[in-house]
Amino acid sequence: MRFLKLFVMAAAILLTGHALAADKYIEGKHYKLLPTPLPVALEPGKKVVVWEFFSYTCPHCYNLEPALQQWIPTLADDVQYEPVATPFSHWIPMVKSYYAAELLGVADTTHEDVFNAIFVNKAPARTVEDYANIYAKLGVDKDKFLKTAESFGVNTKLKQAEMLTKGAGIMGTPSMVVAGKYLVTGETAGSNVGMIDVVNFLIEKERSES
Repeated sequence: MRFLKLFVMAAAILLTGHALAADKYIEGKHYKLLPTPLPVALEPGKKVVVWEFFSYTCPHCYNLEPALQQWIPTLADDVQYEPVATPFSHWIPMVKSYYAAELLGVADTTHEDVFNAIFVNKAPARTVEDYANIYAKLGVDKDKFLKTAESFGVNTKLKQAEMLTKGAGIMGTPSMVVAGKYLVTGETAGSNVGMIDVVNFLIEKERSES
């Protein structure tokens, strides 16, 4: 009888633990469910996509970047992580420049360096020409960069970024969206760094429901 009582108590504690884990982050408080899920394009072998909406001229994004650089390598192989250069009207040159770097295959390797150029070295970052100068110092051919920034491919990515930003109701950066349907902001998570833990929770939630 005593063993049975202990077993029941252990089971109750275990179930309570699971319940607490499930309720660790609450919809409408720590994250928002988008009214209409956004279409996602998953690469082979991927199950969950995470979009990070950012701007190179956003100081909050700059301050969050070190934490992201530590976190991203820890993501499971089935997670597809995609930065989204956020096309608010005054950020269009930045968006074109980021996607030019992406098409040239240097976006990942220069990401932190561009932030540092702007916030540490105080490089101008208002026009595509300004960004071309930043990337040139990072070893990217300036003429090729400028041509790519005005290409059809970049304009297509700009339109896609506009669609995602509008569809997710992005009001500021940094913001993150998981699986095309869960929006996390620094405000909902309690801090910008806190978004990472909420996103981890939502990744597991999406896995368990798929």
